[in-house]
Amino acid sequence: MDNNNFIEVFPNHEHRRLYVLLLILLFVIIAGVFVFYQIRNSSSVNFSNDTKSAEEKLAEENKELVRLSEVMKEAGVGQTSLSESELKSYAEKFNKSKNN
Repeated sequence: MDNNNFIEVFPNHEHRRLYVLLLILLFVIIAGVFVFYQIRNSSSVNFSNDTKSAEEKLAEENKELVRLSEVMKEAGVGQTSLSESELKSYAEKFNKSKNN
């Protein structure tokens, strides 16, 4: 049986190994550029979503806690001994302790 049934992609040539290595290098460079582009675009999206400072986030959390406690007080559920002003003072003390 003849082993020359397949068409040679690179026929015998004195620089055949060099051409194969150059094609592999070209493929690696193109794949590397593609991967680098994907990583750069995905990381820029993740960090651009967060624009609020830590103090603003903490103030929003405290407002939400005050609102929830007021709802619980109106519903007659949970601890109802604290007034709105007491809750706000605790929230302010909590903010001050977080800043220090």
